[in-house]
Amino acid sequence: MRHLPFYFLLFIGLVSCDEKTEIGPSFIFLSVNKDAAFDEGDQIMITASVRDKDQNPLEGFELDYFANDQALDGSIFYPSSAGIYQLTARYNEIESRPVEVRVINLEQETDELVLNYDGNPYLTTNPWSASGNFTYFARIEEDLFPLPETKVVLKLDGEPTTQQGAFVFQEAGSPIFQATLNDLSSNEVQLQVRAEKNYDTVTIPIIFHDYGAGINNQQIGSLLDTLNRSFSSNVLSLDRVVAQELNPNAVDCKIQFVLASAPPPNRRLSAPGLNVVPTPEGEYQAPNLFLFKKLEAENNWDPSQYINIWMAPGYDLDFPSIFPNETGGGGGARGLAYTPFIEEGSNFLGLPTIGTDPNFPDPNTLSHSILLRSGSILIEHPDYIINRMGYFLGLFDIMSFACDLEGDFCPDTQAPDLRVSIGPFNTATDCTGDPFIMTNHMSFGRRYTHFTYDQRDRMHFVLEHGLFRPRK
Repeated sequence: MRHLPFYFLLFIGLVSCDEKTEIGPSFIFLSVNKDAAFDEGDQIMITASVRDKDQNPLEGFELDYFANDQALDGSIFYPSSAGIYQLTARYNEIESRPVEVRVINLEQETDELVLNYDGNPYLTTNPWSASGNFTYFARIEEDLFPLPETKVVLKLDGEPTTQQGAFVFQEAGSPIFQATLNDLSSNEVQLQVRAEKNYDTVTIPIIFHDYGAGINNQQIGSLLDTLNRSFSSNVLSLDRVVAQELNPNAVDCKIQFVLASAPPPNRRLSAPGLNVVPTPEGEYQAPNLFLFKKLEAENNWDPSQYINIWMAPGYDLDFPSIFPNETGGGGGARGLAYTPFIEEGSNFLGLPTIGTDPNFPDPNTLSHSILLRSGSILIEHPDYIINRMGYFLGLFDIMSFACDLEGDFCPDTQAPDLRVSIGPFNTATDCTGDPFIMTNHMSFGRRYTHFTYDQRDRMHFVLEHGLFRPRK
């Protein structure tokens, strides 16, 4: 008998070895895109992961799918009757663990129809004021199940509408939205649409006082542009509202700022809008309250005609807060601002007579100025000048009193519940428990976009009734 060649024996051995160690599925894992569906016109997508005995993923194996042991035509489950279903997948003798899903009969099981609104309830009749979006839920016992738009009818003031969001209203009023599903009616969502007001634009000259900051014309121009961009309408559009980049309650404040161009008697300009104040003996000295009062008295321009903004590298000011139950601590702030004094007896949108009468300055507060820490404002937080200007014109930060009282006393601003931590990207929870993004210029967020209708009303009230009203 002839001997077989060695290489042929080797080939047989290799084939036998491969057959003994053939790699195949050992585990099948299932996941679904949702764990509940409706018994009419709905579907559940099934995704399978096939793995070997070492949990390595495998590709190219065709699986069979089942719902309660009934074979499915592919990996999509189209339910036709209510109940609890066990979804599985098989390959030969290998079967996945079941995934349980619930199929709901809306007509028989729904306890309540819930209409949810993700927008601000305040709108105006300006062309960029648009409503948010509406979503629908079926409450069954304690669980909420999202409903597609096709299953419900949205009604506006009792009339069906096919539109789902971005309603733009041209007339003032209180529109009411409600959803219906067969014989079920949802809760009502009522919006407040206010008529746009026609304010005359108020132009206010600004004089920057440089006390050791070394600011230049370009920096002053940039700060002026920041103010005018925020207090005017050139950032407002319906496209930005629909893209959720802008609050639909945003308004054109009808306030513009210009650089002081002609000095009053016995004053001088180093450049348009700039007055350089000499520091003591040529070296910067951080002003305390006494020194700053002296600098104001000697260098401020007439506060009935100009807004005086001081730029200093730092300061050491500590004085009582105008708010109850708060202490001072102004020395660590990026900026401080005079709070307006309103004519006696006036109280508008929570603005009582709490400021400083410029005719009789309170020695414990700023008399007539805005004071900014120059390095922080010019480099790190240029938008902060908007917040301080808002204070100067009578606004409070939206967190001033939060949910304890009335926030900043403007009903159409959203105040955060400070008992709940503020999350990333300035996500907060309002006083009703709903999440929102802090984008108002009077918040501490970094995505400033707007002032509101009520905030504009208060600023113009201050410009009409404050004891000094700087304007051109």
